[in-house]
Amino acid sequence: MQARRSMMTLILAAGLLPFAAAVSVRAADQDGDGVDDASDECCGTPAGVAVDANGRPVGDFDLDCDTDLIDYELFQRGYTGSLGPGGDGSCDPVAQTGCSPCEKCTFVPDVNNPTDTRTLCRPVGSRQVGYSCTKDPATALDDCAAGLFCVSNVCEEICSTEPDSCPSGYQCAALPGLVDSPGVGTCQVVCDPLSDPSGCSENEACFILVFEETSMCATPDESGTQGVACQFINGCASGYSCILLDSWVNPTGLVCAFICDASQSGGPTCLQGPGPSFTCVQINEFYSDYPGIPDAYGMCLHPAAWDEDDDGVLDFEDWCPGTPPATPVDAHGCPI
Repeated sequence: MQARRSMMTLILAAGLLPFAAAVSVRAADQDGDGVDDASDECCGTPAGVAVDANGRPVGDFDLDCDTDLIDYELFQRGYTGSLGPGGDGSCDPVAQTGCSPCEKCTFVPDVNNPTDTRTLCRPVGSRQVGYSCTKDPATALDDCAAGLFCVSNVCEEICSTEPDSCPSGYQCAALPGLVDSPGVGTCQVVCDPLSDPSGCSENEACFILVFEETSMCATPDESGTQGVACQFINGCASGYSCILLDSWVNPTGLVCAFICDASQSGGPTCLQGPGPSFTCVQINEFYSDYPGIPDAYGMCLHPAAWDEDDDGVLDFEDWCPGTPPATPVDAHGCPI
């Protein structure tokens, strides 16, 4: 198509077609379904297949550019129109297989639970890795090229966590809430939250992902400081991470916590963050199920909020919670 436009430009420049308005150029339609490629959501449709105005096979309820037993099952269940976000997870987002030539295997919100995402074929974008991207406010579809996904407004490479398929200097961070493609995520820069510079770009900060035992760069929400409720990886300010339970006894969510150097080797201290009344504790001691977090990575918490029986031993280290007031205790919080 580009070659055709270039030739037309040369012809017009040479003055060979002075009445250009009377000349029409036939639109490209590589699959011959009657829908030009610029509007065709399913280029490559087999000959003879009936399509709608968007080039999709009639009866393609799961929007994967074909009609198969899955579509027939949906039809039997009473679907008479497109499912929209949902899909059957039949495409491979890492290998980019299972979709038509003009589509990509990507992630969109689940139709039943928008906080989760599903894997399915969607129209391919043009933005390349490392470039800024946007998502359609109605469909949440991004404008990244095939094999990429828009994270924090940047196109990042889709990867597998086991084995890690990312290039050197990157680590595959699994996408949270991805219900039908476990072990799939995006390549993130391996950053160090205790180092300055951390390895992130100028407008990003290094955040700790406790449950993935890794860290990643993302654009921070500078309003999220110590104790502020958070839901997303980058829902905290620079130097903080969304990792601290809001309560040890009855947790209902996460809050931001300042990241400190638990090894006391010259890295950030709580004094530089929430203040001198806070204590730096090892994250992998607080979350003992995640030993992959480096020992030096700590977070600041307030002893008054994490010592329910006020015996001087923090709750997550206290083997004997509920010790009566003024009772002498050992290092584990048990009466001597």
